Amino acid sequence: MPPTSDIQAWIDRTFPCPSLDPEWIEETCQFIEEEKFIFPFNSETEERFLNELEFAILHARLEDVMKKGTGLRAEITLPSMHTTLKGPVILELVHMTEVGVSAFALEKTRIDRDKVMHSHLYKAGQRGLEVGLVELMELDSKLPKYPRKSLKYWFTDGEMEIQAMEYKALPFTLGKVPIGIKVCTYQILGTGLNLRRLTPAGSLRECPYHWGCCIPRAG
Repeated sequence: MPPTSDIQAWIDRTFPCPSLDPEWIEETCQFIEEEKFIFPFNSETEERFLNELEFAILHARLEDVMKKGTGLRAEITLPSMHTTLKGPVILELVHMTEVGVSAFALEKTRIDRDKVMHSHLYKAGQRGLEVGLVELMELDSKLPKYPRKSLKYWFTDGEMEIQAMEYKALPFTLGKVPIGIKVCTYQILGTGLNLRRLTPAGSLRECPYHWGCCIPRAG
């Protein structure tokens, strides 16, 4: 069953580019109704329905949900291309790495983090204790932090990738930001790319805006 006109209008407004695959949207809407028993009959149930749909979109891979050919222009990846990306465009974080710190320092931090984690889990096992999600989250906050200078990113629209270098720090941290998170590019000036982080934890309309800039590079 296709989405209602109000739901479709919300989809077009919230995820303008790339367009979402109608077949995927229809299947997801059907799943929410049949498995979650949530129907967009009134303002209250419609809000719950949209939250479920939004959660599903943000947790899916763009290549699985986008309509082919509706994302970034193909020429954006040409080495000689110098252009301005016009938003809003939804992109997915594919990979990120620290380029302002030596590989040796990053590897040492990774090993130190693994040692702390292994030691904690070993001691918990010795005492017959179970380590749940809450304990892991608390432990994660105590792990050595990766050194932070300048991050390099790989983003995709679901079909092609672009690389980006920070010239102003984004609210992303190695070891903290999950790969696959979605960002919205918009209000782009010159060669700068303004980003808004999209968090699946709540509605996009209620999420705080996270600002930052980076420079698109050819893939």
